[in-house]
Amino acid sequence: MKPVLVLAWGLSAALAVKGIIAYRRRKRNPLRLPFPPGPKGLPLVGNILQIPQKLPWEGYEKLCKEYAATLGDIVYLNVFGQGILVLGSQRRAVDLLAKKAVTYSDRPVFAIADLMGFNWAMSLMPYGHEWRQQRRVFDQYLGHNVIQQYYPIMYEERLTLLRQLKVEPNQFMDHLLLAFGMTIMRIAYGFEDAQKTQSVIREVERLILTFTDAVVPGKYLVSSFPVLKHIPSWFPGAGFKRHFQALAKKGDMAVLLPFEDAKRNF
Repeated sequence: MKPVLVLAWGLSAALAVKGIIAYRRRKRNPLRLPFPPGPKGLPLVGNILQIPQKLPWEGYEKLCKEYAATLGDIVYLNVFGQGILVLGSQRRAVDLLAKKAVTYSDRPVFAIADLMGFNWAMSLMPYGHEWRQQRRVFDQYLGHNVIQQYYPIMYEERLTLLRQLKVEPNQFMDHLLLAFGMTIMRIAYGFEDAQKTQSVIREVERLILTFTDAVVPGKYLVSSFPVLKHIPSWFPGAGFKRHFQALAKKGDMAVLLPFEDAKRNF
C-alpha cells in the first residue's frame, strides 16, 4: 500500500473516531452544560493516562488529593468519549448516590459484561423493570424479615472462621472469602461439602477478579466502543472476543453446575 494511502486511511479513521466521540458527548449533554473540573486530557484518548490500572481505589484517591486544592472533591475524566465522575469524599457520595438515588441509581452498561455473559447479575443490570423484579425476589428470600432463619448457618461459619484465623491469622482475607462463600452456598444451594464448595468459590473469585480488571477504563477498546463486540471472533485483532468467550463458558459452568447439583439433591 502506498504511503499516501496509509496516511489517508489513518486520518479518516482518526476523524471518524473523533466524530463518534463528539456525537456521544452531544447526545449525553444536549444543552452543552459545563462538566465538573478535571485534568486536561489528550486528543481522542482523553484522560487515559490518568486512569489507574492497578489498585484503582488508591489511584483515584491520589488523583482527588492532587487536584483537591483547585478542583475540590469531584474530578471529571474522559476516556475515548466516556465520561467518568470521581467522587472524592463521603459527602459527595451521599449527596449524589443516597439523597438523589432516583436520579443516579442506574448502572453503566459494560460491553465486557455482555461478552462474559454476566447480564444476569442484578448488580450489573440497568435500573428498570427486570432489575426491580429481581430485587423483589431477592427481598422475598433474603430481606431483613427472613434473614433470621439463616442465623444458624452464619453462626456455624463464624466459628469455623475463628478457628481458621487462630491457626493461620496471616491468611485473614482468604479465610474471610471462604467464610462468606460457604455461607452463601449453603443458604442458596444447601451445600455441605466444604471441599466441593471451595472449588466453586475459587472459580467465581477468579472470574470476578478478571471482570473487574477488564472493565478498567482503557484496558480494552471494546469498553469505549461497544460496537466492537459485534465483530466476528475470527476477525484479525478480535483476540479479546475469543478470550471473553472462553471466560463466558467458565462462568456458565460456575452458575449452572451448583444449580444442577442442588436439583439432584432436592
